Amino acid sequence: MEVSLLPEQKTIDSAYSIALEMAHESPCTRRQYGAVIFLSEGAGVTVGCNERVSKCCNDGCLRDAFGIQHAEATDVGGEIHAEQVVLIKNGMRKIDQFIVLAGIKKGKELIEADDYPCYSCARIIKFAGFPTVYINRAEGVCPVSIEAILEYYEECWKGRLEIGVS
Repeated sequence: MEVSLLPEQKTIDSAYSIALEMAHESPCTRRQYGAVIFLSEGAGVTVGCNERVSKCCNDGCLRDAFGIQHAEATDVGGEIHAEQVVLIKNGMRKIDQFIVLAGIKKGKELIEADDYPCYSCARIIKFAGFPTVYINRAEGVCPVSIEAILEYYEECWKGRLEIGVS
């Protein structure tokens, strides 16, 4: 049985600061995200930001042009998400590793509270073995269960299907 030590709040806050610094490194003109995988004792293991993998932003943001909202149609655009970058670099979760995300929205300093990873990234995070992700919430940087994030999206879709929205 795996036993994980929960990180202290100062460790989480420190990791969030690093993730926010990484967000500033992103070339995306719409939303900049940073991510860090860290150990419970506070050492950063892997850092990354959303990266451009095609020429999506040369003539303006493709997602803006099509009016695509956050966490929808995540395969449209030329970016790889920050969560995907750190997971590719890190591989599967090792004991006592945690993941924290930070984001900046065009025209704002920070992403609004409760801005979850997209459904695709949440599935990848779960597959890599991370049961929890730390994000900015109204009460500060807090852990959120990946299962809760996946259930949130599934409930949203269920509601849309029930009222006939596709």
